[in-house]
Amino acid sequence: MKKFTMPKCIQHKETKNMISSLIKGLEEKGNRIGPMDFPSFHRMATAYDLYLTCTEVIAEKGAT
Repeated sequence: MKKFTMPKCIQHKETKNMISSLIKGLEEKGNRIGPMDFPSFHRMATAYDLYLTCTEVIAEKGAT
């Protein structure tokens, strides 16, 4: 079975750890993770990574 590959655009280690832990947790609970789930994990990873980037920018430069 094919494994999920983290998108190359992911910059934060926290995102990689979070998505990997999520997938591992689902698999340990008996949920089957297949290729049709990969687009959702991809979107989740890119959205969370963008959220972390935005948080850093706002913390550094302010909201306005």
